[in-house]
Amino acid sequence: QKETATADASVMVKVNNKTVLINCPGGLQRLVNSWGIGFNDISCIVLTSDKPGNVEGLLGLLMTRAQSAEPLKCKIITPVEFPLLQNLNNYAVDKIFDGEFLKCVDQVEFHDDQFFVLCEKSENKLNVLVKPSLEIVNFDQKKLKELKISGKLMKQLNVEGFVEIEDKRITKEEISQKSTCGQFYLFNFAPKEIQQNQNPSLMLNISQQEISIPNHSQIGDFDPRYPIKDFSGFYKVQTGSEFPNSGYEIQLYQLFPPKQFGKQLYQINEKQKEYQKLNQFTHFNGEEDYILMLGTGASVPNKYNNVSSQLLKLQDQYFLIDCGEATLYQILSSPISFEQLENLTILVTHEHADHFLGLGALMFFYNKVFQRYPVVYCDKVVQNFLVNCMIPTETILSNQNLMVQINNVGVKSLKSDHTELSVSYVIQNDQQQILFSGDTRPFDQFDQLSKKKTTIVHETTFTALQTEEAIARKHSAVEEVIEAVRKYKQKNGQVKLIVTHFSQRICKEKICPDEEWIIQGFDFAKIG
Repeated sequence: QKETATADASVMVKVNNKTVLINCPGGLQRLVNSWGIGFNDISCIVLTSDKPGNVEGLLGLLMTRAQSAEPLKCKIITPVEFPLLQNLNNYAVDKIFDGEFLKCVDQVEFHDDQFFVLCEKSENKLNVLVKPSLEIVNFDQKKLKELKISGKLMKQLNVEGFVEIEDKRITKEEISQKSTCGQFYLFNFAPKEIQQNQNPSLMLNISQQEISIPNHSQIGDFDPRYPIKDFSGFYKVQTGSEFPNSGYEIQLYQLFPPKQFGKQLYQINEKQKEYQKLNQFTHFNGEEDYILMLGTGASVPNKYNNVSSQLLKLQDQYFLIDCGEATLYQILSSPISFEQLENLTILVTHEHADHFLGLGALMFFYNKVFQRYPVVYCDKVVQNFLVNCMIPTETILSNQNLMVQINNVGVKSLKSDHTELSVSYVIQNDQQQILFSGDTRPFDQFDQLSKKKTTIVHETTFTALQTEEAIARKHSAVEEVIEAVRKYKQKNGQVKLIVTHFSQRICKEKICPDEEWIIQGFDFAKIG
């Protein structure tokens, strides 16, 4: 299936705040953080095959951990040398990762105080067995029966740790027994021989997209303004009465394919600027031009915004401006049909990871659908990333003064004020022009525009309260962007401003004034 062409399913097992992670797909941080789970201590990461989606989220995870705490220390087990893992060298892997890569030739074992992990190689894929290595404390049912402990006495025993029977004090420890957890296993891609030999209590046949989980329930509140369920199915597995007092917190989630159930999408009504709920999954009209906001967050994905990406349809051409992690799954979760993107050109504004880490999975998926790769306009860093991914696509450097015609649609780049390699893009035809700023300080880009109907998609990472930080990090505050565009609008009245790229501090706030020509973007907003 197309939805599973670039990645296997992903499973997280947590025991007493330690974690084993099977596959690291794009969108992983957003999914896990949105449910308030957190990664805590990751003991081991297993990548089951060389599908690009299995590792798309790894670099972002390592970078986030290195920035927020200390470099991740764990084992990463793989069946082959991942092309995408070579890109870690571009980001000084020794500074963001303090663990060890293990290539599984035949069989690899990993164990610590919480887990035993067995990986067996079958062709170029890993079969994985995860066993929590814990002791379970249970009451000795025979002793409880002999002492006639039940009802109120059992409640007292659990709460106070002792009961008194015939003037004799009996403690909880005296009538408890310990046993090693030898019957509770979590399987992912486990072969039948291992399943039969180990006789597991919980089996998952993720490879066939079939899940059999006793007593599972979907959890979490759904805020329709921010459709987190659009790209995930998430399940929490309770241990149930079979393993009382085991201390397990087992969590399973499946990220592929994007789920259709519970889909809530929104569309902007330009004149009234109201968010209108679409009650069913619909495809966009193939004739109209529009901008689809696929990611409106900055730096790190969160519950409300994925990282940077916008899709522009102009005439019969499609342009993807930036491709942050999990952009592919944002597209698959949106109302657009992927088959419409045959005439796709990708424009990357600069070399920061939140603007291009999704390229690997997207390119492989695109090739599965169309048997070719789209052209990518980018800088030399992103070009090297694609080379390391072993993607034989055509890349054209766009650092400065790029001017091309793509089927009567003009594309030019403007040097922006963010990094040495960063650019903004102007895409235009005879009727209109659209400026995508990328990350930048406000500069003289508006003076370089023609006098025609204009849409400006501009980053607003901060507000006026963080202007000093915006200047230091070469980003923009929303107030200064609005003021600069307002001055341009006085010269050219046909102007619409869409603000995007919000830091986590402002991702839920209303930051724009109520003016008809200003639109605050959000994920899956379609703007005509």
